[in-house]
Amino acid sequence: MPQRLAQGRIQPRRRTDHTDRRRPRPAGRTGEGSLQLQPLLQRRHHRAHPPPRPPHPGERVLEFGTGTGYTTALLATRTGPRTVVSIEIDPATADGARQNLEGLGLDVHVITGDGELGPV
Repeated sequence: MPQRLAQGRIQPRRRTDHTDRRRPRPAGRTGEGSLQLQPLLQRRHHRAHPPPRPPHPGERVLEFGTGTGYTTALLATRTGPRTVVSIEIDPATADGARQNLEGLGLDVHVITGDGELGPV
């Protein structure tokens, strides 16, 4: 049994200061000595679900959540005219995105609606 438990109370482990930017922080550990699972979980997730490949010119793209249209514009410049359809639930946000995209001269179809409902 560890000594810190044998004394009837849990004692904090010796604290390690990792604020010196010149020395890298130990992988998978936090400053308190507890295991950080995030990098391990990220590796497992990326093995099971590899990141999607970027779209190629001429491919059609359906985007959910237009927002300001920034990502929509990136997709449209990569795939070409009339290849991106984007759905935004908020009418005011959809109108703003349409204006932004038209101002950039991009031919994108922005639909105002709920993407969960499917085609309307």
